[in-house]
Amino acid sequence: HYIGHTVDKDHKKAAIWFLKAAMQGDRDSQYNLGKMHELGEGVKRDNGRCYLWSAVATLGGNQEAGAYRDRCAL
Repeated sequence: HYIGHTVDKDHKKAAIWFLKAAMQGDRDSQYNLGKMHELGEGVKRDNGRCYLWSAVATLGGNQEAGAYRDRCAL
């Protein structure tokens, strides 16, 4: 739903699916949720949640999320 390859692009649905996966420890979904919260894609713009999900993804081993976490903290 996020990219819209085989289904219609729907960021709200993507956020729901990312949240489900993130809650089960999927670090890429955690990273994507952080990114969506920073950009306001499918969710309310929220730098605090951006920071939270990016930090969790970083702790899980997603190195790209570390730089993103720092951006959300500004």
